[in-house]
Amino acid sequence: MSVKGIGVDIERVDRIAHLIQEYDDEVLQMIFTPYELEQCKSDLSGLSYAVCFSAKEATAKALGTGFATIEWTDIEIHIEMSRVFVRLHNEALQIANENNIKNIMGCWSSFDDHVLVHLIAEG
Repeated sequence: MSVKGIGVDIERVDRIAHLIQEYDDEVLQMIFTPYELEQCKSDLSGLSYAVCFSAKEATAKALGTGFATIEWTDIEIHIEMSRVFVRLHNEALQIANENNIKNIMGCWSSFDDHVLVHLIAEG
């Protein structure tokens, strides 16, 4: 396997937690997939939402596109302890296929109310 892209993002947990409380379900469903909403709903601190949000940003960077041509829900984040696994859909999956990206995964950590996500796109 070879590295096809790297994505890094940092987010403030309190900022994302505030957004989660501020927006209704309709808006949240434009950002998070049903799986992610289910995965994060029991986390009252907002940490899981911040990891998902930051991992989506890092994924868009690893794909080399940002969110110019892909939807937030084209990227689905699976959190397992300190590891992050990415599942792509629709346009994001097409971009990955065009660039021979087979897998995107990485890790996250938290410090001083921030979440930092590092991802590697492999092909």
